[in-house]
Parts: sequence; structure tokens; C-alpha cells
Amino acid sequence: MAAATQGEAQARLNTEREHRATVHAGRDLYGPGQATGPTTYHFYGHEYTQRSAGGVRSRPLSAAELAQAEIFVEPPAFDALTGAIARSPLIVLRGPAGTGKTAAGVRLLQHAQASALFELAPDTDLRQFMTEEPRQGAGYLLSDIGQSQANSLGLFDLSAIASRLEHQQAFLVLTIADSVHLMGLHAGSVLIDLTTRPDQAAVLAGHVACRLAERPGMSDEAARRRASALLARSPVRSFITAALDAQAAVEKVVTIAWALADVDADISGAALVAAAQAKVAAQEQAEFVDWFRGLPPGVESRTLAIALAVLQGEPYETIADAALTLEHRLTDLGHPGPTNAAGYPMAPPPQPDWFGRDRTSRLARMRARVTSTTIDARRGGTSPATVAQFDDVRYPGWVLLHTWHEYDLLRPQLLGWLRHLGGHPKESVRVRAAVTAGTLATLAFDIVCGEVIAPWAKSDYTHERDAAATALHDPGVAPDLAAAVEALIESWEADSDPCLRATAARAFGASLGARDPVEALLRLEALADTDMLGVTNAICVSLAELLLENEDSIDARVLEQLCRWVDHREPLVARTGQLAFLLAAVHLVDQIPSQANPGKILIWPLLLRIAIADAARGREIVYLWERVFNSDANETGYEALRIWAIMLDSLPNAQRAFADLVVGRPQLTYTLQCVEYAAQAWLAADPEPLAPHTARTVLDYLARRRGDSWPINP
Repeated sequence: MAAATQGEAQARLNTEREHRATVHAGRDLYGPGQATGPTTYHFYGHEYTQRSAGGVRSRPLSAAELAQAEIFVEPPAFDALTGAIARSPLIVLRGPAGTGKTAAGVRLLQHAQASALFELAPDTDLRQFMTEEPRQGAGYLLSDIGQSQANSLGLFDLSAIASRLEHQQAFLVLTIADSVHLMGLHAGSVLIDLTTRPDQAAVLAGHVACRLAERPGMSDEAARRRASALLARSPVRSFITAALDAQAAVEKVVTIAWALADVDADISGAALVAAAQAKVAAQEQAEFVDWFRGLPPGVESRTLAIALAVLQGEPYETIADAALTLEHRLTDLGHPGPTNAAGYPMAPPPQPDWFGRDRTSRLARMRARVTSTTIDARRGGTSPATVAQFDDVRYPGWVLLHTWHEYDLLRPQLLGWLRHLGGHPKESVRVRAAVTAGTLATLAFDIVCGEVIAPWAKSDYTHERDAAATALHDPGVAPDLAAAVEALIESWEADSDPCLRATAARAFGASLGARDPVEALLRLEALADTDMLGVTNAICVSLAELLLENEDSIDARVLEQLCRWVDHREPLVARTGQLAFLLAAVHLVDQIPSQANPGKILIWPLLLRIAIADAARGREIVYLWERVFNSDANETGYEALRIWAIMLDSLPNAQRAFADLVVGRPQLTYTLQCVEYAAQAWLAADPEPLAPHTARTVLDYLARRRGDSWPINP
């Protein structure tokens, strides 16, 4: 019963709830709104229909895209861009995502009067492109090149590209994120920083009017008047304010403008906004699918996207390692290579490009970012970390649903990979994998249960059985699957396999027990009459989790049940009750803001806090302490009491509350003798006292209760 595990139950449940909310945020990807099919708004970067002899992919910009550029709202200092392209045929636009770099690039090429405009595929090798010579007088756009592409371009390469462009009287605009660096380039030459976003209201008005002008018989002037009237409607203004913050990407502003124009009609404002919201949602989902399909060929980027969806919130290194594991599963299966008669490879595998995958480029392709923070270290304390997450909160759920629904060959490997993550050494990874498995189980319960949940449930490893219980939450609360989950758990309860019985016990914890705590406690009691240590431990952990549920007085029900169990006529049930109480006493903690030192967090035993807040619960907790000290578990009780004393030794108020609980309220003399013996042992510990302040406070309370004067050293 090591103190190092304190708070683990809370951390596990917090991770579970947080990741479940993360995955559920994108559950609408294949929802009812897709039934009618979305109107797709294309903003560059889709199908690259042309391929050169050297493999460079490109596509001509459509008439619609060129028309969009005509209403481009110029950001401040756009004149500097036009001046730059007059001096150099190569321009690099650098800026944060969503500032309109791509639209600015197209408009810049139009200003240069390029004869035809083309967009290059994101994975274009510019040196290969230049060996094939750009078309005479054409303009080219390459958006969002990554750091690895930038690293391959030295100053000599950029100079050679500019010379070749000048020879062909052609132009090239590159756009890069503000985190990408090009060697040898400095702002003010061919590198232009685009940091200011165009006026949002002007973009909205211009694109609504442009879209309306496409209607038959609608003049440009009439379209502008109707756009102005539409945007002035109160429900529309409220919708725009809620949907767009000051940092909204230009693409999103345009999407909302087009959606409003498409649904504009003489209907109520509420109906118009609802129709626009549906169109925007459908467009964003369609754009997500285009993004996923448009990732570079191969499995590297897609496996990273899947790993990020499953493990969002974990350190980037953890996610990248998991992605590599999935990539190896897929590539080893697809390309095993020639083997000899014994099955061994005939040639060594090719060496990877160790420096070909930089974090900046990979995250840019993922539309993701890293944030510096601190995380709980595995053996206590905290450590610095950079956690990774998608920019859009819906992407984790969307990635999971899209890959599950669309890629038939991937499903078995995805499930095998999830099953592997259920045995990861880090608990938060196991929890996220379990939540993901539960989400997929709501889509295909029998398959996911057979391939992932059931193997976890049968495992000899406690943490894999915990994962199985966690995975049952989502299907267990789904109306159409609840009966199937109930039948599965009943079969585990009745099975002679102690692993399955332990998994059933864990399912009655936070995963499903909080729905019906009375039923959960009855089922746990039926399982408690056992000498199987794994089952007993599972019951104890599940009861601790239920104590953390604050709704509907679940904690009161649990404590009442424990008081009955410790007096149970069946010795094994009584022992389980004692051990469950001690586990909760040691492992469950409460974080309390310090009133004396603002910003400081004080750690108290949760059961001590409950005892102070509720007199009835306090009597039950005292009774449980007494039953422990008057049983065969008293040595473990001494250890639990010692952990409380050490935890509270620097907290005078907590020491007094502790002393009042264990000295002022017990009814049995033997209990007081046990407490006195424990406090004296803390003071006499060698080489130095353990919890001396707590010990003296407890002995002082004992002296007062007896009416004696106790020799307390200052």
C-alpha cells in the first residue's frame, strides 16, 4: 500500500473523462446531417490532375477560384507584396495559419499577370520541378511547405529557382508557417511576413455578395444590397459572433459567408441560421475528408494522424512512438520482403531516413500543435512535457470515425494496435486506448469486443483488465447495446476464470457502476466472497472509484455498504470490506486551495475531508477504522494511519482534524491504544521521527481525552 500511488484513481478517471469528451466532440462526422449530402466549397489544395514526367503533381486553378481572388480583401501593407513580385519572380509568404496566405498568393500571381495559374502538390520537390522548366509566363503556388522541405532548399537552390523562373518569365509563390525557417532568407527580400489578417467584416460582405451574384438575374449591385441586409439581421449577427473569433481563419470566414448566401431566403432568422449552421458543418466535414485523403502518399502521415486522435493530450514523443508502432504493423504486413526457407529475411531491411521527419513539418501537416506544460511523472512528482493536439477539437473523433468507416483493410490492424496500447507502461496511454476502443465498440460491438475487449478481460495483467472495463462504458450506456454489455458482464461474473471475474468487478466501478450504484454494490458483494486476490483487488479499486462519484450521494452508499461488509458473517466478505476501506483511505486524496498561501494546493486524505464535511459519514469512517484495528488487518491499518500522519505533518489544521477523528470519536479503548502506539512509533522512528508534528498533536488529544497532562516536547 505505497503512498506513491496516491491520487492515481483520480488521475485515471480525469484522463478517462477528458479523452471521452475529446473523442465525442467529433461523433457527428457520419451523423444525420450527412444524409442529404453537403455542398462542397473548395479552397485550393484538392485533386492534382496533372503529373509531369518527373512525377511533379499540379493542377490548374479553376475559374471559380480565380473569381474568388478577384474579391480578395487586401491586408495592410499588401503594396509591399506587389512591389516584391515586381522585383523577384520568387516570393515566400510567411505567417500563422488562417491569415489568408494562399489567397494572397493567388492574388499576387494575378497582379503579376501570369498567363496561367497552377497549384503544386504539397509534397513537390522544387529542384525536380525546376529541372523540367516552368511554363513560359505561368504562375505557380506551393502552399504550406514543411520544415523538411525547407531544409532541402539552401540559398543556392533558391537563387537557382529564381533564375530559372526569370528565364521563363514565370512566377512562384511559396507559403510557409511562421514556425518554418528557410536558410539564408531574411524578411524584406523575397521573404515577406504576412501577420495581419484581412478585415473580417469586409471578407464576409464581399463573399456573401459574390455568392449571391451567381444567382440568375442577380446584378452585382443587387447582390451587394441583399448581402448588406442579410448580414444586418440580428440572428445572423449573433451566429457570426458565436462562430468567428478575432483569430478565425480566412477560410472559415469564407465558408460561413457562402453558407449564408446559399440559404438566404425570406424565412425566419432562426431557420436561416439553422440551415447555415448545417451547411457549415457539412462543409467542414467534407473539407476534413479532403484533408485526410490529401495527406502525402504512404502510411507515415496517416498513422501519425490516427495516433494523435487516439492519444491527444499525451507528450508528442509518446504519440510519435505509437504512430511508428502502427506504421510498422502496416508496412511489415504489406511488404514483408523476400525470405529464405527458414522464414528469415534474405536481405537487411532498408535503413530509414533518420532526419527525414521533423516535428514542425509533421505537425503542420496534421493541423496540430504542441503546448509546453507539466505532467505527472510515473513515480511521483511532475516533469516538463510538450503535449500535442489537433487545432480543431473535432479532429480526433473525425479521424477515428473516418478511418473506421472508410478503410476496410486497416480495421484489423487498428484493433491489434489498440490492443497493444492497452498494455502500454503509461497508464494515461492505456486509458486513452480503452476509451477509443469503447467508441469503436459502439459502431461494431462484436468485432471490437472479440478483438480487443475480450482479450484484455482475460489478461493476466491488471492494467489490461482495467482497460476492458473502461472500454465498456460507451457501449454500456448506449440504449441499443446496454443489454449486450449486461449479458457479457454476467457471463464474466459466472465464469470460473478469476481474470474474467476480476474484470466484471472492475466494470462495476466508475465505468458502469455510477449509473446504478445500488445494483453495482450488490453485484460487488456477490463477488466479494472470494479468496481470489485479483478479484478482491478489483472490488477494492471499483469501490474507491465509486467513492469519487459525488452525484446522488454515491459516496454515502459506498461507506454504508463497507460498514455492513466489515461485519459480514462471511469472513472473506468482511476481509474485502476492510481492504477496500484501507485502499480508499490511502489512495484517495483531495486537493484544497490554501487560504494562507494563495496558489498553493494542499493535499488531504479524501476520507478525512468527507468526515469533516458530513457528521454521518464521519461516524462511518471512524467505525471502519475501529473494525480494522480490531481485526487481522490491523498491521495494514497501522501503515495506512502512518501515511495519513506523514501527509498531514506540515498542515496544522489537518492535524487537528485527524486527531479529532481518530482520538475524539472512537468508542473502543483498544482503538485508542492502537492510535497511541502508532503515534509513539512515529516519534521513536530511527534515524529521525516520522511525522513528529502529527504525532504530538495526536498524543496531545489523547492526553486531553484522558484528562492527564502528557509530556509534550516543544
